[in-house]
Amino acid sequence: MDPTTIIGIASALGLILWSAASATSIAAYFDLPSAAIVLGGTLCIVIARSSFSDFIGSLQAAFKMFVSPPMRPELTVEQLVEFATIARRDGITALDSQDVADPFFTRGLHLLVDGADDYKLGVILHRDIEKSEARLSAYVDVWQTWVDVGPSMGMVGTLVGLVAMLGNMTDPKSIGPAMAVAILTTLYGAIVANVIGLPIVTKLRSSSIIELQNQLVVVEGLQAIARGENGRHVRDYLTPMIWSPSSLPADEIAT
Repeated sequence: MDPTTIIGIASALGLILWSAASATSIAAYFDLPSAAIVLGGTLCIVIARSSFSDFIGSLQAAFKMFVSPPMRPELTVEQLVEFATIARRDGITALDSQDVADPFFTRGLHLLVDGADDYKLGVILHRDIEKSEARLSAYVDVWQTWVDVGPSMGMVGTLVGLVAMLGNMTDPKSIGPAMAVAILTTLYGAIVANVIGLPIVTKLRSSSIIELQNQLVVVEGLQAIARGENGRHVRDYLTPMIWSPSSLPADEIAT
């Protein structure tokens, strides 16, 4: 688990609540109609713009990002080096007893043990990578919709509150609740987009890059094993493929 996402989001929300409590009663910042417009409205638009499988998958991807340890392609390289040594010494069929946690790695290893050559491995696994890339991109797009729509729904709520306030200026008791809707919806929309949605989008993009990088390492490593290369050559070949998403320009990660 990468704790920085949880720490950052929790700290931002904590600072907002602390500031709200310092200014007035914190209960004044909770308004059910405002929450219904922003949270409920944004959720409905997200569902409308996504397939059900992509919507559920995006929630699962975010949960996995919070609770699962991040992938480490350098460990995958070491495992491939070990497998190359075993294959050279005992034959490729000896890899059938090896366990790996990554389903993509497991699929590739089974193909290798079943006799697939380096060309067939490349064709099949690169096709799987293309599917994985499309799936991860769809999950990121779902969360990006939260970022895009949240402030817009906040503006919708502001207009609703202003209409309600201006339409009942003769009733002083109605002005306060209407003004609360007008102001709090803007606040809720900004929180949904910038405090929650944007960090998740950024981290999902980064973790997607690492996952795809790890899959490419697996493909190249298994192809090298299929060609009979030794462990030292496998390490020398795969190590330069490992790079950090932080080394990319921000605009490349964002695409």
